[in-house]
Amino acid sequence: MSFLLLVIPLVLLWHHGKERTEATVYEAVLSRLTSPAQSGVSSVLHSVRTLWSDYVWLVGVQEDNRDLRRRNEVLVGLAQDREQFKKENRRLKRLLKYKGERPDLVTIAARVVGKDVSPFHRVLKIKITAGSDHGIRRYQPVITPSGVVGHIDRAVGKYAEVKLAVDAGSRISVNVADREVKGILIGSGHKNRFLASFEAPDPQRELREGDMLITNGEDERFPKGLVVGYIRGEPPQPKEGILRYSVEPSVPFATLEEVFVVTSQLERPPEMGGLR
Repeated sequence: MSFLLLVIPLVLLWHHGKERTEATVYEAVLSRLTSPAQSGVSSVLHSVRTLWSDYVWLVGVQEDNRDLRRRNEVLVGLAQDREQFKKENRRLKRLLKYKGERPDLVTIAARVVGKDVSPFHRVLKIKITAGSDHGIRRYQPVITPSGVVGHIDRAVGKYAEVKLAVDAGSRISVNVADREVKGILIGSGHKNRFLASFEAPDPQRELREGDMLITNGEDERFPKGLVVGYIRGEPPQPKEGILRYSVEPSVPFATLEEVFVVTSQLERPPEMGGLR
């Protein structure tokens, strides 16, 4: 009996200690019971790791996007500033070129700082940075390289208001370029459009669309040779022995930024060959 008590434990130890290729019944049952739980825990852990990795990645992407947006805003601002500088440089060069083309005109440059605008965005009156303190007086011509803007209507201190060539009551003596036709440009006073009319006293000399109107100096206000506008394609309207043509002004009133106020005019030097 004592022998069996000693031998049986040794046999059991030997049996469990030897290498086996097959699992025991106990191990098989235990594996079946724990496998689903292990698989679930492994799946949860994998999902958590994936979610955390995605979260960290998304946080990084969002920060990169914010940084890119900030850089893009800076670049857009620099590009806009550069384009604005280029436009201003072109305008200033054009003004300087015009000063060289008309050395007979003594002018004061001014910036447009205010505009009275109608509900349809038609500029009714402009305010400029040159007034009585600068020697500016009423009725002095206001021009740009594009042509006639109008004349000074009121000057006080450092500012002045300009009556536009298309306003009611504006009258400018003009010629049709290269046509030997003379007449009067009259402001329409239209509240929504920049229009004027040209009254030609000779109804036998019909004008063509696009004919240029230039000042002839006979009104003793506007210097000779300034562009005022162009004949529109609408049929002329007869009125008391004259023809009235619709005129498109040469100056873009809505986008004016700089102007010249003509304070006096010098005698123009003769051109090559002694011709005027």
